[in-house]
Amino acid sequence: MPDIFVVDSNKLFRNLTVQYLNAADYNEVLTFSSADECLKFIDLHPDIVITELHYGENKINGIELLARIKTLSPKTKVIFLSSSGDIENAIKSVRMGAVDFIIKSKLALDKLVQRIKQLTVYNSEIKRANSVNVTLAASLIILILLFISLIYLYTH
Repeated sequence: MPDIFVVDSNKLFRNLTVQYLNAADYNEVLTFSSADECLKFIDLHPDIVITELHYGENKINGIELLARIKTLSPKTKVIFLSSSGDIENAIKSVRMGAVDFIIKSKLALDKLVQRIKQLTVYNSEIKRANSVNVTLAASLIILILLFISLIYLYTH
């Protein structure tokens, strides 16, 4: 199961998101009320960060959080879950590396869980493919060494 950070200034929505994730068997969830709090723990390298776009005046916004996460924990996937339907920021966030921008609605948490499941399946397929590649590379090395040994025995 992935480690997930939920960053939302609205405590009620933050708790609702965690309950929804827990119901979908995502139990390794940490919550934060601001981007600053989240960044204090980013060295834990969560698999996924779910964040909103705006946290209030004089605070780091979601776009700035995304930029810092991509620098400090590049493998972490970022999903925006925002009450703002700002198309410009949605496009900007995806161009900067966010994997999705979901607008808060009745179906938002369903979409969120579905997207997390897609990311989890994709990541496990990548890990499995990498494992197969390592196994094939090791087998190839063994064959090359065997071939070199046969040549040596044949020539001496």
